[in-house]
Amino acid sequence: MSILRTNQIQDTSGNSAMMINNTGLITTSVKHAFYMYRSAFQAVTNGSGYNQIQFDATRVNEGNGVTFGASARYTVPANAGGLYVLHAFGRLETATDGNAAITLKLNGTSIGTTYYYNEYYDGMDVSLIRNLSAGDYIEMAMSNSVGATVNVGGFDNGDNAYCWGYRL
Repeated sequence: MSILRTNQIQDTSGNSAMMINNTGLITTSVKHAFYMYRSAFQAVTNGSGYNQIQFDATRVNEGNGVTFGASARYTVPANAGGLYVLHAFGRLETATDGNAAITLKLNGTSIGTTYYYNEYYDGMDVSLIRNLSAGDYIEMAMSNSVGATVNVGGFDNGDNAYCWGYRL
């Protein structure tokens, strides 16, 4: 029987890769997690198909994979491939009833969609587990068929258009 006693594991360059405290809690230097959200309103045009959500802010960006603006996405960094838990949430800023949808896309192709009949400021979400490779990217898009262009994003008792994920 052997006992290994250590509080730190380093990579070959001497950088800390893993820490173990006296209660057994193991932490790593980069966890590969993200949370991007839309802090200002973005219009989702009625009947125009899916509108990519142009995230403009982040609360978590471990591994620096988040991009903002017209091509807002999370890109899996080099050496960060693996199994990821992914989630997207959005709410149309309208009390008008009508069809709506939210989708998560992997490399531009929908991998999970929730179709919804929007009623008074309802939110919709989709959650998935996917195996991702370095360079893969995740985007979120929403559609609206309530009869008018409506907004998503902004802040109303919390974020109301966001996408997050983390590597298991």
